[in-house]
Amino acid sequence: MTSRTCNRIDLAREQLEMALVAFLERHRFASAITLASAAERVLGEALRHAGKPAGVDWKFDAADLAHTKLHGRPLDRRAFNAAESCVAAALSHFDKADAPDFEADLDEAACWMLVRECAPASSEPASADASAPPPANARRRALTPISHPDVLPPPPAFLQQARPG
Repeated sequence: MTSRTCNRIDLAREQLEMALVAFLERHRFASAITLASAAERVLGEALRHAGKPAGVDWKFDAADLAHTKLHGRPLDRRAFNAAESCVAAALSHFDKADAPDFEADLDEAACWMLVRECAPASSEPASADASAPPPANARRRALTPISHPDVLPPPPAFLQQARPG
C-alpha cells in the first residue's frame, strides 16, 4: 500500500453517500448515524470556512428563535449540540462509566442527522394541490446532499436519478 493525498471533503461526501445507502437501502441506522456524523463534522467546517452555515447551525438558529420567543431567554448552544448528537456520541463512545445498553430511536436519529446534512435537490415549486401525492422519487430527492459550488461538487448521479418502485 502506498500513501496518497486525500481530500477531506471528498471523503466526507463518500461517507455521507454511504450513510444514505445504509439508511435508505440497508436500514442500518447505527451505521448511517456514525457515517453521517463523521461527514457532518468535516462538511460543516468546510461550509463554515466558506462563510456558510452548517446544518446544525441553521437548525440551532431556528430553535433558538422559537425558544427565545417562548421562554424569553436564548437557547444554550452547547446543550443544544449535545442533545442533537447524543445518539451519535453513544454509538461512538464507550467509557468505563457507560452501560453497554442505551435507549434510542435509531431510525429517527438517523433520519434527522441525514436531513440536517441534506437538502432538496429540486427547485420545483410545491404542488398547488395539497391532496396530490408526492412524486415517486420525492424521498430520494429530499435526501440529496447539499451542493455548494464553492465547497462541494455536485452530488453523484445515483443520488440524482429516481429509482423505480
